[in-house]
Amino acid sequence: MELSTVWTGGHSQMVLCLGVDAEGRVASGSEGGEVCFWSPDGKITSKRTFPSKADVNSVCFSPQQPSVIYVSAGEVIELLDVRCPESSLERFAFNREDINQLAIDPKDGFLAACDDDGIIKVVDLRNRKLFRTLKGHSAICSSVRFHPTVPREIASGGLDCLVHTWETTRGSPRASVNMKEVVIAGEDEHTPSPYLINPPFVHSVDFTRSGELLACGLENARVQLLDRRGRRDLEVGQSLEAHTSGVTQVSFIPEYPGQMQDLLLSAGNDCRIMLWDTNRHTIPKDGLKPEDHTTENSEIENLKSESDKPPEQERAEKVSDRGDKGACSSDDSKTKPRLCVKHKDKINWIAPYCSASGVNMVFVADVSEIISVYQWKVD
Repeated sequence: MELSTVWTGGHSQMVLCLGVDAEGRVASGSEGGEVCFWSPDGKITSKRTFPSKADVNSVCFSPQQPSVIYVSAGEVIELLDVRCPESSLERFAFNREDINQLAIDPKDGFLAACDDDGIIKVVDLRNRKLFRTLKGHSAICSSVRFHPTVPREIASGGLDCLVHTWETTRGSPRASVNMKEVVIAGEDEHTPSPYLINPPFVHSVDFTRSGELLACGLENARVQLLDRRGRRDLEVGQSLEAHTSGVTQVSFIPEYPGQMQDLLLSAGNDCRIMLWDTNRHTIPKDGLKPEDHTTENSEIENLKSESDKPPEQERAEKVSDRGDKGACSSDDSKTKPRLCVKHKDKINWIAPYCSASGVNMVFVADVSEIISVYQWKVD
């Protein structure tokens, strides 16, 4: 994995969120109410600053309408046409606090918006009205996702350390996992782990393509896997331990031709981006744990800075040398990432994309106003 380029000029303040559609077009949102739209080659196609100047915490492309995007600005959701975003097609104001993430179901029928109140508002997009209010978090709800194959199922995570799954026809969680209990159950009382120091706030959740696995990025530096093969329960799976600070983002790689693996990207406050083959870490249906194994592709890679790159890209490649292994080293082959890259800053958002030719790209937003673009070839 290597840094391909950086995109500049779209924002004057810190970029908070990213979204990418099936064609590789990118949307970015920042502090101060800015939203910017980019072509696949990094050219700005349009942009808008909302009068409220409220932070844009989430952008989400419509899965069925290529030119339509949903943008959260503070507690309001704006429906825009990316070709002419100066005026909104629709405006939803159902949330009372700032929205942290938007999600749309694959059939483009419902939108979910989680907020600082711990509330999830589910919007009926066809009828343009509020469908359901989901209350189950006692603190900020930081992340929400629709199940990729089960209609009207949602997963959410929050700063109350809880992960819930919901049916949008009901107002209460269908299944729940308390990450505090997961951490305590997995610790050896005689050898306390550093993962107990920070509470396991849930910053990000994402499903695999099949929906059988749910990945959760936690403040205690772990990526916790939850098995959702059953219709009613979430089974605690393996935790992936290679980060050294809070995991702010988890995102599975979109499907690409010939894909056999569920590849997961994680990123966080340790400035690392890691790639995991979650098929190695799931619990087989016979209940046996995965066997230890290593492959050529599980060697860790770091970036190298090159003097012939432009200043913005050079700034984005402030990377420690090979001797600084830090979070990118692991003695446990079961939890070793396939790739690990040291980024220049703490990471706010990642948005993976796979081209038809099999080239993977990861768009990265950090605490700066630029967007970094990494790429690698699928083996």
